[in-house]
Amino acid sequence: MSENVTRWDYVSAVLNVDSTVTRSEKHLLTIYALHCDDYGQSWCGRQRLMDETGMSKPTFSKTKAEISAKGLAVIEARRIDANGQARTETAIRKSGRDPEKLRQTTDMVRLNIRALRAVARPARDYGDNVTAPQVELPGVGEGAKTCPLPNEGGGVKNLSPRGGKNRTPRGAKNLPPNLHRKPQRNSLRGDVSDDAAAGVVAGPANDEREEAPPSTNHTPPVPEQREPQPEPGQQDADRIVAAWSSTLATSGPVPNPQARDAVRRDVTTLLAQGMSADYLTGAATDMALSYPDGRLLSRHLAYYSPPPAAGAGPAVTRADLTAACLACDEHGQIDLGSSIANCKHPNVDREHLAAQLATA
Repeated sequence: MSENVTRWDYVSAVLNVDSTVTRSEKHLLTIYALHCDDYGQSWCGRQRLMDETGMSKPTFSKTKAEISAKGLAVIEARRIDANGQARTETAIRKSGRDPEKLRQTTDMVRLNIRALRAVARPARDYGDNVTAPQVELPGVGEGAKTCPLPNEGGGVKNLSPRGGKNRTPRGAKNLPPNLHRKPQRNSLRGDVSDDAAAGVVAGPANDEREEAPPSTNHTPPVPEQREPQPEPGQQDADRIVAAWSSTLATSGPVPNPQARDAVRRDVTTLLAQGMSADYLTGAATDMALSYPDGRLLSRHLAYYSPPPAAGAGPAVTRADLTAACLACDEHGQIDLGSSIANCKHPNVDREHLAAQLATA
């Protein structure tokens, strides 16, 4: 680039982009700008960028591709040459070598400052460029600046009481130290202590001594510590997750904490919608037996049929639902054109279908 720019010009250009650049793109561009040199080049690894932006791997890859597609940055793959140096694939091809035979390293990202300035938002005066007046203190050093002096130039004023004078509180006398103390006597000999012998004046007698005012320093009562009560529905959610986890453990794989948290969030949402805890417990147990690899409980409810009660008719199976549904094929699926989805049979009255199966 012909103009003389520094890395801070790249940071300023990124911070001034308009709303055509998404928040994720601006976030990633800012991290690139903070790591770049005066040529706008940076070569940070993917894991470092994911940690600093807080993005997941799919979000990071998608955002990086969008930045490159918009021309805001030029991204080139790099390889390690025979001398142990990282070079771009373009430079390796110019040297007559095949970059595919060399070990790959982090990408080279070069910010396009012209493209960034092309999408800059309009200039705006925020009115916040206000600084305090500075004064020069003698003896600090020539040219040294500091904050305003007290009582000068609208600086900090003297906040001490009554002009800052050191006054004695009312009712107190300027007495020498230890003058208010009563001389101590030796309990065995009855003579006066060394303080009285040194000329310390004794206090008033016991009958003339004023009674001390009652103490007003009352310690506030300590509030009673109560154990935190579980939130409504939390016990039901714990019971449902425990049933799912124990059933899944008996069938093979042990659920990891991430899967347990996902099922708990799903169960909490279903309980908040008013669904029965007993019904969800049976559905969670059936899901652990039918799909040990993992599935959301809210999705499994579309295919779950509770077992019939004692003396009741046969249970409604998935084949019965597929046969009664007019929206899906014989496999229980719907052709959406670009994809195929499992049908949830919204047009089937399950209670009526169960009654039909019971009388059949």
